[in-house]
Amino acid sequence: MSAVLLCIATFAPHSTSFTPLSQLSRLGARTSTSKRDAIRIQRINRIRKITNLDMASVDSQDEKIQSSATTIAPERKQENLRLHANSDQQGKRHQNSKKHGGKPYKKKPFGKKQTVKRMFRQAKEMERTGQWRQACIHLEKILEIDPRDSYTHLALARLQSRRERSSTGEKRPSIDIDKKQIVGIAAEGSSFDETQVNITALDISQTLPFSNARQAFFNGTEMCPDSIHIWQAWALFEDSLGNLSYARSLFQRALEIDESNPYVCHGYGLLEHRCGNFLAAQEMWERPLKTGEKGKITAALVCSLANLMIAKKELHEARDLYKTHVLLIDSQRESAEVYLAFAWLEEKHFNDFKCAEEQLNLALRVSPGNSRAMVALAKLEGRKVDSQLLKSGMHGKNDNASNSGSKRDVKRQVDYTVKKELEDACIRLIEGHKKETKTQQSDVKDGRLFNAWAKLEVKHKNFGAARKILKRGMDLFPHDHSVRYNMRCI
Repeated sequence: MSAVLLCIATFAPHSTSFTPLSQLSRLGARTSTSKRDAIRIQRINRIRKITNLDMASVDSQDEKIQSSATTIAPERKQENLRLHANSDQQGKRHQNSKKHGGKPYKKKPFGKKQTVKRMFRQAKEMERTGQWRQACIHLEKILEIDPRDSYTHLALARLQSRRERSSTGEKRPSIDIDKKQIVGIAAEGSSFDETQVNITALDISQTLPFSNARQAFFNGTEMCPDSIHIWQAWALFEDSLGNLSYARSLFQRALEIDESNPYVCHGYGLLEHRCGNFLAAQEMWERPLKTGEKGKITAALVCSLANLMIAKKELHEARDLYKTHVLLIDSQRESAEVYLAFAWLEEKHFNDFKCAEEQLNLALRVSPGNSRAMVALAKLEGRKVDSQLLKSGMHGKNDNASNSGSKRDVKRQVDYTVKKELEDACIRLIEGHKKETKTQQSDVKDGRLFNAWAKLEVKHKNFGAARKILKRGMDLFPHDHSVRYNMRCI
């Protein structure tokens, strides 16, 4: 069949398309004066005699070819798609080989670290969505792969503690037998060395009733004994349950790893402060500050120690503490926290509104868009007006009707001043959001300003205005749940 078609193609070189044999036979029947047609007819008859090919068989073969083509077409289409996909993959491999110095690039399988990181992200996502039991199972599978991963041990223990608190719904009673004795010793004002407790981690883990969180903390300390974060988290867990001797022992074990760790010292100091042992608390909070090392000074330590000094009426010492240590803090957010506490000290105890305003402006300079500092500045303006009216004599000393009326006028003026400051700040914020571009985003990340402004409107029974204010806040900060909560409460 193929030989016949090849011969026909060679004998008809001038034809633009293939001519079937049936048409050529009809052509031979015609009478033509052209020599070329006569020669073609002779050649066709010669081919027919040689091959003895029947025209009916040729037609049937054509039909079979056409039918088989229709069935093979989808398979050819799939084969073409497969070839295109392979060519795309080869092109990507060629690009990757260029990136790797011309060497053939092969995608490496996930290693141990990559697998642990991927599974850890999945477990944290389960925890975030409330699937705590599945997250615990996932974290336990990670520990089967890498039993010395301290991050997984810490995450599992914390999640187990959350599950225990949520399941009971109430705070568990303390199982510490020596709690009263410890509180009695602390009330006498003992130092840190006098509060030493020797209880092993194994003894704490075997305490009844059994706790999954306590066992998870113990497993973490056994596999990662130098992880100070696990020891500190376990101490905070026992402290939250009221097991003071257990918490003290665990804090002391953490200090053996790093004696000036700011987080351990702050937590341990808070425990001693609640027990009434202010001397040991001050010693704990001062220990990291005395080192002067970078990263050792935190806002929690500075503010806790300053509040203890203020309670002791050591106001100037607290002021010096703020001044010297606020410049040594690395975090902008924590620096702003110290400036806010410093402003409160200047206003409350030294009655220095100018210095307080300077500290709040410094907080905004260090942390632009700090909504707490903005609200504090607005309220400070109101208290300045209150102090000026007090000096002018508008505050009545007696409790008669006229003086009570003047007090209401003063409060109204103070609220108006605060409301005007908050309104201006919110309007600037709205205009700033309208002018924002993709590369320039607002520094304010929450709707605290709108909440404070709406609260003043509710105070004066302007519920409609408060709803409009909160609606603006919801438009700017759709993910701030406090604005939505206040909207529902009105």
